[in-house]
Amino acid sequence: MRFVLLLTISLLSFTVSAQLNITWVSSLPYSQLSSLWGYTAPDNTEYALVGAYNGLSIVSLADPAAPEELFFVEGAESAWREVKTFGHYAYVTNETGGGLLIVDLQDLPGAIDTVSYAGTADHPFTTAHTLFVDENGILYLFGYNVVFGLTGAYMLDLNTDPMNPDFVAVYEDHYIHDAFVRNDTMWAAEIYDGRFEVLDISDKTSFLSLGYAETYGVATHNCEPDASGNILFTTDEIFNGYITSFDISDLTDIQELDRYKHGDTALAIPHNVRVLGDFLVASHYSEGVVILDASRPGLLVETGHYDTNPAGPDAFFEGAWEVYPYLPSGLLIVSDIQEGLQVLQPEYVYAAFLEGVVTDEVTGASIPLATIELTGTTATAQADLLGQFELGYHSAGIYDVSVSAPGCSTRVFADVELENGVTAILDAALDCGTVALPAVPDCSGWLAGTDHSTGSVWIQNYCTESNTTCTMTDLNGRMIWSGSVSGTDRYQIPVTTPPGIYFLADQLGQTRSVTVMH
Repeated sequence: MRFVLLLTISLLSFTVSAQLNITWVSSLPYSQLSSLWGYTAPDNTEYALVGAYNGLSIVSLADPAAPEELFFVEGAESAWREVKTFGHYAYVTNETGGGLLIVDLQDLPGAIDTVSYAGTADHPFTTAHTLFVDENGILYLFGYNVVFGLTGAYMLDLNTDPMNPDFVAVYEDHYIHDAFVRNDTMWAAEIYDGRFEVLDISDKTSFLSLGYAETYGVATHNCEPDASGNILFTTDEIFNGYITSFDISDLTDIQELDRYKHGDTALAIPHNVRVLGDFLVASHYSEGVVILDASRPGLLVETGHYDTNPAGPDAFFEGAWEVYPYLPSGLLIVSDIQEGLQVLQPEYVYAAFLEGVVTDEVTGASIPLATIELTGTTATAQADLLGQFELGYHSAGIYDVSVSAPGCSTRVFADVELENGVTAILDAALDCGTVALPAVPDCSGWLAGTDHSTGSVWIQNYCTESNTTCTMTDLNGRMIWSGSVSGTDRYQIPVTTPPGIYFLADQLGQTRSVTVMH
């Protein structure tokens, strides 16, 4: 009996700790779910359109605390079933067979009407992995007819007759796993190429590539732009994948801005990310649902979390498959593979931000690569080469802030007040006195100095792995030297480098201060 009591307390404690600014409203059990979508009727009644293993479940949320299944449309058994809407029609695909299921929802809650679309004689349609409907009423079916090979997009026009769409065209240059379309631009997640691609699709028979970039995990699962179209958010459906933000304002020079993952970075797997104003709402498999403040795309901060399956595993493809954040009520509906439909109430909270510059208190020079820590939390940041930093945390409060840098004394700033939606400023001056390095006759170890036989300045044995790129900066963040190093050889740096303290950094994230001596 004592064991049961302890287990119950442990699970309750875990459940509470797994919640942040999201509360549970209700649930509806299913044996196995995949994706889902939402629909709001003209009378403002909200519905969940749930992709089950053997069909589509239509659930009324008229009373969110007691969701009620009204209809179940049987279909081919499939672990993948995706749903999207256009007007009062739902479009449903799977990866087993049966074509495209079209459901007329206009007579809810009393009745529905269904048909199946199998394509044309020249372009038969059997399956698709995902789908999307743009603002012009064009339906895109991605990863279609996979039994015949990897395919891109199958396009239908829904405007004339949504129950009997007109065939438009197919795109087959690349396999598209999922995509977002707006203003005749497609942001395509090409999972097998490990990248996203931006395409001009104003001519549906001839897509034009505008630019592309590889994502960190090289398993680009989905992508979605912000309202401006200048920022793109992606997910990699893989253990080393992240939710990542990119600056795509210049498609000839795409830049990664930040990346984020909830839970164990080596094990947790993000799935789909949805953009809602300044926030990202993402399904995160075993980690449940996360909300990120993306108002600063270069600093993604988690401000909401709910573990829909707290007793489940910490990894693998279980838990939250999809989250729909666009219901007018603000409710989140989530399809948890094992736990069924989950109805959640989110609170969208902006992060509390802290930013500033780290400098030498004597010289006033900026200190690159300093570490800033919000004590008592997991929030940390690293200053850039100019000593500038920014940090975000989900909760307001009074915190001590620790600032440290190689070769400098750590300083703790007490009672720094942070407020949600507000940026606090902390300019940190550190004591960076002379760094004493031991004299080693054979010059081995982490040293820099002058080779008096040649008069050249050298660095020896800094990087720990072969073929690693190292950079050397001064206290003002100015680049002094950069090179690819291997083993324990000496590497030349400019002979004009004056004596003093410098910082070395390698691509593995290791840093070290050194003193150049003449």
